[in-house]
Amino acid sequence: MARQLPLLSVVIVTYNSAEHITACLRSLWRASYPRLEVLVVDNNSTDQTAAAVAAFQRSVSGGADSGRPASAVSVRTATTLSWLPQRHNRGFAGGCNHGIARARAQQVLVLNPDTVVAPDFAQPLVRAMLADDQLAACQPSVYLLDERRRLNLTGKETQYLGLDWIRDYRAPAGRAKRAGKKLVSVSGSGVLLRKTMFDRVGGFDDAYFMYYEDTDLSWRLRLAGYRLRFVPASRLYHAYRYRPTADSASLTFNDKLYWAERNRWLTILKNYRARTLLLVLPMLLVWETALLGYALSTGWLGRKLAAYQAVWALRRHLVGQRRQVAGWRVVPDRQIVSQMATRITFSEFQHPVVKRLINPLAAAYYQVLIKLV
Repeated sequence: MARQLPLLSVVIVTYNSAEHITACLRSLWRASYPRLEVLVVDNNSTDQTAAAVAAFQRSVSGGADSGRPASAVSVRTATTLSWLPQRHNRGFAGGCNHGIARARAQQVLVLNPDTVVAPDFAQPLVRAMLADDQLAACQPSVYLLDERRRLNLTGKETQYLGLDWIRDYRAPAGRAKRAGKKLVSVSGSGVLLRKTMFDRVGGFDDAYFMYYEDTDLSWRLRLAGYRLRFVPASRLYHAYRYRPTADSASLTFNDKLYWAERNRWLTILKNYRARTLLLVLPMLLVWETALLGYALSTGWLGRKLAAYQAVWALRRHLVGQRRQVAGWRVVPDRQIVSQMATRITFSEFQHPVVKRLINPLAAAYYQVLIKLV
């Protein structure tokens, strides 16, 4: 007799997401998974996100027009929708933590509001996790919403200097079947998490606000001895843009670079042992020098320097986080580093200096590092 599928919680963090949230919710209501609990955590949106969710609730439940989403509404058999408004913007990390803490299921899918899921997206993820009790996170195949024969990602890569990027970006859809199942990092755009393991390593770090929180979580899960897996049979579609569009008022590309650089440093300072940091430092200095030159030439030096300042301001937080990680880590840095990328291979990072100088140096330095770490 087939094992009954358990309740699945879905946490969606919104911030001015009125453009996309209805399509996301509609796809979940068309999903074939038998028991879904959907929690929408709203980070104090100033657009029509609340009205869009309320309208969706009315459309599926026939409820009265209150103008605001209800706190919990049963919308169809074995599926519920909860609206969890926040008084201020807690960021993606804080919003996810809030939703996951309130999720009733032991398996929780974190999902971006600008995604659409395939009808049978959930079953392969849940079954993979049920089959392996050391599996902490399952990554679905994520395709580009406006180019459905192109991949958005099959997971994430992390290079030993802390740089990360999405794996198989814009690759043909068939690549998903050939991509490696073992992962170094998962993407928060859509990922199934085992709640007990998520809680054990401290969840997402609220201090990150946005970007890199998924890489940091993945790193800590692996330090705790847990596994991450890519599940190609699960499919979702993402309205992804590497660079914010010209009419994006909420986040400029320089803002994105600021958060990425700030949180890259938080991640390596938190998760590497002190000895490993010292061993990585020479190549880090080479990379930072090149990056500062690039920032100066392209107009985001101020934001790069602000990222350093922000990391310094969080030094006490980092000390506390390092102590927490040291308390439960069971995997040595050598094993972590051995699974990381040596070169920067993301298509959007291929500056001539990266291709001709940084990548050869980083690959050569890695051969020394892996023997010493």
